Amino acid sequence: MKNTMRKLFTNLNIATRPFSCLFILLFAIVSFSAQAQIQIMVDDDGVPFTSISNHTTWESATNDLQTAIDLVYENGGGSVWVAGGTYLPTTELAADPSAPVPTGNVRHTTFVMRNGVSVTGGFEGDEATLAERPEDLFGTTNKVVLSGDIGTPADSTDNSFHVVLFPEGSDDSAILQEVYITGGQANNYQYFGYRGGGVHLRSGGIIRNCVITGNFAGEAGGGVYLYKGGRVESGEIKNNVAYSIGGGVNLNLGGLVTSAVIHGNKTSDETGGKGGGVFFSSDLSEYGTVSNCFIVDNLSAKKGGGVGIYLGGHLINNLISNNEAVGNGGGVFIQEGGLILNNTIVANTADAAGGVYGDNGGEIINTVMWGNKTSLTTNTQFVRLTESTTADYCAIENGTTANGITNLVILDAENSGSGTHPEFRNTVSFSGLPTGESQLNEILNSDYSTGLTSALLDAGTPDITGLPVLSDDIIGNPRITKSAIDIGAYETLYYSITGTVNGGNGTIDPTGPVNILDGESVEFIVTPASGYDAALFNINGDDFLGQLVNEGSYFSYTESTVSSDLDAVVEFGIINKINKPEEAKPTIYPTPARNELFIDGYDVQFIRIFNITGAVVKVFNSNVALPLNISGLENGLYFIEITGKENEKHILRFVKY
Repeated sequence: MKNTMRKLFTNLNIATRPFSCLFILLFAIVSFSAQAQIQIMVDDDGVPFTSISNHTTWESATNDLQTAIDLVYENGGGSVWVAGGTYLPTTELAADPSAPVPTGNVRHTTFVMRNGVSVTGGFEGDEATLAERPEDLFGTTNKVVLSGDIGTPADSTDNSFHVVLFPEGSDDSAILQEVYITGGQANNYQYFGYRGGGVHLRSGGIIRNCVITGNFAGEAGGGVYLYKGGRVESGEIKNNVAYSIGGGVNLNLGGLVTSAVIHGNKTSDETGGKGGGVFFSSDLSEYGTVSNCFIVDNLSAKKGGGVGIYLGGHLINNLISNNEAVGNGGGVFIQEGGLILNNTIVANTADAAGGVYGDNGGEIINTVMWGNKTSLTTNTQFVRLTESTTADYCAIENGTTANGITNLVILDAENSGSGTHPEFRNTVSFSGLPTGESQLNEILNSDYSTGLTSALLDAGTPDITGLPVLSDDIIGNPRITKSAIDIGAYETLYYSITGTVNGGNGTIDPTGPVNILDGESVEFIVTPASGYDAALFNINGDDFLGQLVNEGSYFSYTESTVSSDLDAVVEFGIINKINKPEEAKPTIYPTPARNELFIDGYDVQFIRIFNITGAVVKVFNSNVALPLNISGLENGLYFIEITGKENEKHILRFVKY
C-alpha cells in the first residue's frame, strides 16, 4: 500500500507533489489547447514588455509578468510561461470591487489574474513543452516565487495585502499553477484588505499545484480566501496565519479546495480563533467544499484545530490528523450546520473534544474518530453541546449510542488485536502537534488506510442516496469497492476470489469467496482425483487450461497482480493411460462439432463416448459408419475412446455445440 502522506510531501522535493499531478498536467494541456494561441514567455532576466508579438520565445522573454497577463487577456486569452525567479506585483487594485482605483495605498499592489489566461511556473527557460520542465517544479533554478515584499526587503509591515488577486467576475478560465506564493500581509481593515494574504479569490479562478506559505491575514484566510467561488486544486498550503478564522484557508459562501496538503497553519485570536487549517464561513444555502485533503499539524488558539465549520460546508474524504485547539474540537469544530462525510479524524488534541465538537447542529456520516486526546473530559473523541449534532454510521473509539448517534461502530483504543479495531496500517505514536523533526516525519510517514480485518471495512451506510459521495477516496481508490462504503477517508480496494468444480472428480483451492487486496497475488491449486485429468480451467469465462502448470500430483496457476474479482471454474475428465507414442493415432474433426464427427487416419473397430463425469453416453459397435452422428448429444465437453483393429485404444477430447 502506498505511503500516501510521505509521497505527497516528497515528490515536489520542497514539501509536496500531490498524487494527482499527472491529471493536473493533462488538464493543463487540455486547457491550453482550448485557449487562443497567444503564448508569452516571462523571465526575471528578460526585457521590458514592448508588444504582444515580441515575447513569444525564451530568447525574447519579458520580465514584466503583469503586463504579459494583461495583454494576453486583451488579445483574447492564452498562456504565460514563467521561468524561475522572484517576481513582485505591480498593479494597484483592491479586492473590494467598490474601492477606488488607485486606492491611495500602494500596499493594494497585487498580481491581478485575468479570465482566459493561464500562468504556469516551473520553467528553466529553454523548454518547448510542459513535459520538458524539471521533475521538481520548485527546484533551485526553476522555482517561480510571487512575493508580496514590495517595500523594504524582509520587512512585512509594508508588504502587499494580497500577493495574488482574482478580482470580482473571475471565472475558472483564470488559472495560476506551479508557483510559490509568499509574503502577503493582509492587515488593512478597508476594502477587504484583511482577508487572503496569499491569494484572494472573488467568484472564481483556479489555483493549481501551488505552494502558498508565509502569509498573514488580520481576519480570515491567512493563505487563501475564497469568496463565493474559486478553486484550489492540489498543492500545499503551509505556515500561514490568520488572526481570527482560517489560518490556512477561509471559504466564505462557496469555493472548493481539493487534493491539497494543509499543514502548519494557525489562528492566533485566543478568544475567537477558529479553524487553524480551514474555516467555512457559510449560510445554509451557500457553502464551500474541502475534499481529499491532508489537514495536519494546524493550531487554533480557540476552536477547531484542523477545521472550523459555521452554518454550512462540506468536509469530504479528508485525513484530519495531529491538529490542536486550545479550546474545543482538536480535529473539527462544527456549529449550526454542515456535513462531515467520510473523514478520518485521528490523533488530534484539544481542551474539550479532541476529535469533533458539535455546537448545535451539523451531520457527521461515515467518519472515524480514534486516538484523539483531551485534558478536560473523559469523552476524548466526540462532544456535543446539544443532540442536534447527529452522527450516523460512524466509528468512534469508546463511543456511546445516544439520541442522534445511530448505527455506531464502537472501536477499541488499540489499533489491532482481538476486538473491534480500525487496523490502520501505520499510525502516529503521539497526539497533537509535532514537537520536532522526528515527530513531523512520523506524521509524513503515517498511513491511515486499512486492511481486510478492519472494523471500518464495508461498515458505512448501505444507502448513499442523496449524499455527496465522491467517486474516489482520498488516495484515488474507487468508492464503493463492495456492498457498502467503508467508514473514513480511505476505501480498501479488494477483490473476491472463488473456485468451483463442475461435476466432481477433483478439487480446487481456494474455493472462496476469499478476499484479497488490490495488487496482491493468488494461487489456484487444481487437484484431480486418481484416474482423472484437468479438462477445463476457466477464469471469468476465459480459457486458462493451457496456463496450468503440472506440479506432479496437482496443477497450479498464479495470478500475480489481482485487479478484479476472479471466478475460476475447473472440470475433470478420465485420463488416457493406454496411448503409446510410437503408435499411429487417429485425428478427429471438426471440434467443436455440431452434428457429425469425422475420424481420419485410423482403422476403427469400436467407439465409446463419455461425458465429463466418466459416464458412457453413446456407443458405436463394429463396422462403425463415418462420420459419427452426434446430433443427439447435449452441448458440452466429451471424451471419445477409439478402439483399433488390434484392440489398441486412444482417448481424445471434443466439444459438442
